Amino acid sequence: MTQPFRSADRRSYLSECWREIQIRHEEDAIIITCARPLETISSAVLGGGFSITERIINWKVPLAYDCSDPVHDLHMMLSERGYPPQSTVGMLTAAKLTHASITEMRGDEFTIVCCTTAGTS
Repeated sequence: MTQPFRSADRRSYLSECWREIQIRHEEDAIIITCARPLETISSAVLGGGFSITERIINWKVPLAYDCSDPVHDLHMMLSERGYPPQSTVGMLTAAKLTHASITEMRGDEFTIVCCTTAGTS
């Protein structure tokens, strides 16, 4: 496991097991992209269930975030960045993005890259 974004000058992580996967840390989001569309299964607020996606975004919201309409809020954030919601899996977190942990593994018939955020307050 690694926490690549703990260093202030590190904003991008390129998977060693799955070279097409890139994970970027922006000021208020972690954005995962792949060189080709991904088949995903997710319990995300936006793009949950089975989908084909071009990116996965974990958007940092304040601890006092008003979560009355997170889908609308994600649509607005994606619109501001020029990302189409129909090809994005969107999640929300209040955790520190710089503390995101990444682990990856390659097996005989699979490759997995896992990026997690978790808060403890």
